[in-house]
Amino acid sequence: MFMTISAVACLNKKMSISVIIPYYNESETILKTLRSIACQSYTPDEVLLIDSGSTDKTSLLIDEWIKTNKMNQYRNIYSGMMSPSSSINKGIKNSKNKLIAYMDCGLEIPKNWLMSNYKLLNKAESDIVSTVIYTAGKSIIDQSFISQTYGYQNKTVCLPGSLINKKVFNKIGYLIESVRAGYDIDFVNKLKKSNIKRVVNRDIALKYYNFNYCQTFLSGFKKVYSYSLSGWKTKGDIKPAIYISMFFLFLISMYLESYYLLILYLLTRGFMIPFYKSNYNILMLLPHRVIFNCITGMIIEISRVIAYSNIFRMKSSEG
Repeated sequence: MFMTISAVACLNKKMSISVIIPYYNESETILKTLRSIACQSYTPDEVLLIDSGSTDKTSLLIDEWIKTNKMNQYRNIYSGMMSPSSSINKGIKNSKNKLIAYMDCGLEIPKNWLMSNYKLLNKAESDIVSTVIYTAGKSIIDQSFISQTYGYQNKTVCLPGSLINKKVFNKIGYLIESVRAGYDIDFVNKLKKSNIKRVVNRDIALKYYNFNYCQTFLSGFKKVYSYSLSGWKTKGDIKPAIYISMFFLFLISMYLESYYLLILYLLTRGFMIPFYKSNYNILMLLPHRVIFNCITGMIIEISRVIAYSNIFRMKSSEG
């Protein structure tokens, strides 16, 4: 049954949502993101775009779009050279409404994103509604990194796309400051520890416009490395232990010249982990995918171990 115009107007009046979008050098996709927000079935009365120190023309494009389309409810806030987590926190602190909707750039956003999340928030009597993100990858390299991290052709619950009652931040605090990754895991762990109800809206699936993770092996290495530098700040994240264990399994197999351990490593890294993370996708059985998964697996482990080693070295020098 379709809602009447008066019912929609009443619902919109009650919602009062502040949308927060951090960005850094997003000139290729920022206009798509802005149009997606503007085309929502519910028009938010506040949209905060937080510049994390962009060096391209993203900020200029935003200012021009706001002026051309007379979007007075949109604010472009320069925050200096900040991490995504710090930029999100700045947006939350500058927001005027009780409901916060967080979204990343570079994602296809369904038109009913805000409306659907709001309805579920009320129906489930929850303080936070999250969505899922569909990861498929654009090239075989991109797909292999995705299969090792989020899962190939998988729908993973994510923090981007969430609608959150502002009182949640008053209770458990803001996101970890100055990190590129892991702040979502830490935040979710805090939700669980504080018994805050979180529901998932599986009717809303976000998708990437372009590459899901990376375009080349080198860019994948750099991304994993930069993400890993702040990994130690995330409580409850077992990925560091898993990756280090896999790396040492590989080293031991080479040192002992044990083909059995090497085969175990290759099966685990090239097939078992991607197969499990990709929700038992049969495509992970294809030989070329197994080969690429092995290569990306080793790249991920090497880049993480180097990052963790640098963290340990820096902490030792400080101590």
